[in-house]
Amino acid sequence: MQSSPNRSCCLLVLVVIACGFATAKTQARDWPQWRGPDRDGKSADTGLLQAWPAAGPALAWKAAGLGKGYAGIAAVGDRLFTMGDKEDAGYVIALSAADGRILWSTKAGAAGTPDPPGWSFPGPRCTPTVSGDLVFALNAWGEMVCVNAADGKELWRKDFRKDFGGKPPTWGFSESPLVDGDQVVITPGGSRGAMVALDKKTGRVLWQSQDFTDDAHYSSIIPAEIGGVRQYVQLTAASVAAKWFLPEPDAAAALRLLDGRHRLAAPDLIRAETGNLVWKLQVRGVLDAQEATDLIEHFLSLPLEIYDSTYLVAPALQIAIATRRTVYDSLYLALAVELGGTVVTADARWVNALTDSPFAPFLRPLGQR
Repeated sequence: MQSSPNRSCCLLVLVVIACGFATAKTQARDWPQWRGPDRDGKSADTGLLQAWPAAGPALAWKAAGLGKGYAGIAAVGDRLFTMGDKEDAGYVIALSAADGRILWSTKAGAAGTPDPPGWSFPGPRCTPTVSGDLVFALNAWGEMVCVNAADGKELWRKDFRKDFGGKPPTWGFSESPLVDGDQVVITPGGSRGAMVALDKKTGRVLWQSQDFTDDAHYSSIIPAEIGGVRQYVQLTAASVAAKWFLPEPDAAAALRLLDGRHRLAAPDLIRAETGNLVWKLQVRGVLDAQEATDLIEHFLSLPLEIYDSTYLVAPALQIAIATRRTVYDSLYLALAVELGGTVVTADARWVNALTDSPFAPFLRPLGQR
């Protein structure tokens, strides 16, 4: 991702307007996490103003010294919760909703972010999640802390990199933890499992998604019930993934590539990648053993020119360094450069990230003629 975050990074001053609080006509409801109670951006409050007063809304209070960052606000009862980076560290902060006084400030972890050289967008990207008397917060480095909502006392903490094998994306971890019942679900990403569920009271690992191993991206988990099955839906750089398989929307466009009018080529890595995908579908129960075998045999019969990756690794590494994409992706791009062709991909973020690079002519979104 080459574009900068699209919100102002200044949290030095928090301004609250009077009409943001309950009046005789309204009853303020809790907003305990990113995008509200159901993570859908919808408020159940009624009787709200339809237009600002001519002189503008009255200022209720102003709070300063909260630090820098991109964190939003969680509101529960008479308290507000947010995050901010100061000189020495990043903090999760509680304020009085009545007057903006800082009630407590607890160190979440290191300040700053793993931004690329020459770029600087400091501060956390997480909106704290409040569940009962617990508050969960995450900084851009993947340091997650659970604190007591009353006094900010740290109860437990986890490190996405050390504890789960995750690695921050280019602009740092940008997730707001999801609390679902007795568990808190997060996305460290990586080969050990992209998503992790923890006991929200102790931080004990309940599960890590071994069959879903994408790297983390700039997204928070959404719970959903689809087909009568409770699911966690998450967006990564490689896919939109759910704990259960969902049909791919681009299948028709992919099939059109087999119409005989295209010369199709791929590095030999594609065989292992496809075999692993078919295996995952079989493990999830989407395919039985015979269907999986038939599918891989059909794949191996497709008119693909397969190229030895041995001779592509060196140029792929250089492309990966230049574009900050994996060597796996860059193998396909290296082959396209070698053959003078284009990589057809369903990964729109990859296409967008390389728009201004010398490799843009070698990438084409799936479905584009």
